[in-house]
Amino acid sequence: NSILEALPDQGANLIQFAICTGLRTSELIALEWGDIDLKAELVRVRRASVNKHTKQPKTRAGERDVKLFAPALDALKNQKQYTFISGGRVFNNPRTNTPWETDGQIRKTMWIPALKKASVIYRNPYQTRHTYASILLSAGEPPMWVASQMGHKDWGMIRKRYGRWIPDVDTSAGGKVKEFWSQIGHKDTVNA
Repeated sequence: NSILEALPDQGANLIQFAICTGLRTSELIALEWGDIDLKAELVRVRRASVNKHTKQPKTRAGERDVKLFAPALDALKNQKQYTFISGGRVFNNPRTNTPWETDGQIRKTMWIPALKKASVIYRNPYQTRHTYASILLSAGEPPMWVASQMGHKDWGMIRKRYGRWIPDVDTSAGGKVKEFWSQIGHKDTVNA
């Protein structure tokens, strides 16, 4: 919250959206209004912008649909007044009111000053992606689903990087399969 409060309006919209979607900075820069499906509450990640060049996402799994939660939808609602009419890129550089070209621009002109203003120790903007993953996992979302939301081909990276955020075994674990077996007439005990 301190970082968001230290940012200009368009910057706060960008960072709030980043935290609540886990998109890579290159994907945020390339995001267009046509990629947003407000009715289905999702964003279709189809491109990335690296060193001023638009390309496909980092991996095949990177081309994905990401669920939009309420804070991400709020950021888009707030951003509409700045860029929606043009129909192009969603997020603009608030200093120039033109689309961001590189992640370095975001870091140098917006992110670092906001961290200083908020008295937050430096971390790179990519940390917003880590925040997203840790929030989803801490809330108990399935790791494979989190991996798909983040554009990973499997959940190995999630397990390796974010394993500590996966909650301990749920005390209700096994309840669904128990219900399944009872529905097909299998008894809880096996005759020996």
